[in-house]
Amino acid sequence: MTNNHYVLYFVVGIIPAMKRRHSLPPFCNNDVATSKGATSMYKLSVLYGHPTDPAAFDHYYYEKHIPLASKMPGLLGWTIGKCESTAAGEKPAFYLIVALYGESRQSLEATIDSPEGQAAVADLANFATGGATFMFDNEEVILPVSLNR
Repeated sequence: MTNNHYVLYFVVGIIPAMKRRHSLPPFCNNDVATSKGATSMYKLSVLYGHPTDPAAFDHYYYEKHIPLASKMPGLLGWTIGKCESTAAGEKPAFYLIVALYGESRQSLEATIDSPEGQAAVADLANFATGGATFMFDNEEVILPVSLNR
């Protein structure tokens, strides 16, 4: 596992990197997941590099991109995490990490391949000046947690 994966898990809040604990995404109700026998869920992570103008990125992302991307069909959840370095004074590997959850890799690929998904991907050129990396993984639940307090 590379350091980028550690950053991903630490920032998004899915599992603390050092403890290596897995959890359900914050939108999942533990009773529902347990009753369905769910112990894993697919995730598409979007790792955004550092933009040339962070304030412009943030404004565009929240005001334009989220409303556009929220139209994508088939998503079971969506989390956003602004990256922080694990070491004081160091720049984190990424600026922002987004996690999109679905039933399977195929369902997430269908989400991205939909007209709404293609519009969201095309929109990256309008604000993601630091680039964007996409990664799939199958999240395995070890210790359920909810971010709803």
